[in-house]
Amino acid sequence: MKHRLLLLPFSLLLILNGCSKEIAANGLNENEPSSLVTLSNTSISIPEERTFLLEATIDSSLDKYLKFWSSDNEEVATVSDSGLVTAIKKGSTVVTLQVGKYFARCAVEVTDYLPYATLSIYLQKDTYNLNVNDQYQLNPVVKLGNEVIENYIVASDSSNSNIASFGNESLTIHALNKGRCDILLTFTYLSYSVEELIYVNVY
Repeated sequence: MKHRLLLLPFSLLLILNGCSKEIAANGLNENEPSSLVTLSNTSISIPEERTFLLEATIDSSLDKYLKFWSSDNEEVATVSDSGLVTAIKKGSTVVTLQVGKYFARCAVEVTDYLPYATLSIYLQKDTYNLNVNDQYQLNPVVKLGNEVIENYIVASDSSNSNIASFGNESLTIHALNKGRCDILLTFTYLSYSVEELIYVNVY
């Protein structure tokens, strides 16, 4: 009887071990980051009581899988099923989107509450004199309250894109043809935005 009692757990262990190997072989228990699942940001900083929408890009081959959003520390920040991160209190956490065995992560830092913060921008000048085919890269300083912000988004609208255009990612003015035009720049960070009008003369 004693021998039988010892063999039962051992047999069960062998069965479970075999199942684990089969699952691992099928890749069902090995979560891994992949280009099949990506997020718009890999790290964000949000003041308390603010929100930030993480946009997900998921390969169509994963359409059959459920999507699970989670936060490592929900006392710091939570995340909805649509990827909306809500800052709760100062601290840090990691938000994860899991699709099948693949995932993408975003580091979240929650900073102090900014009740009256406004977004502001400083440029060295507002008028740019360029020659045809010249390029000029702006170096703006963007602040939320007194804090310098780096991961802002820029949109632009040129009054005449045949004279000059603007590269939103490179922050570069492209002089194309002789003339004068205005370019309206819109800087956005979280729910804040600020506009700056610059003037371009092309010779």
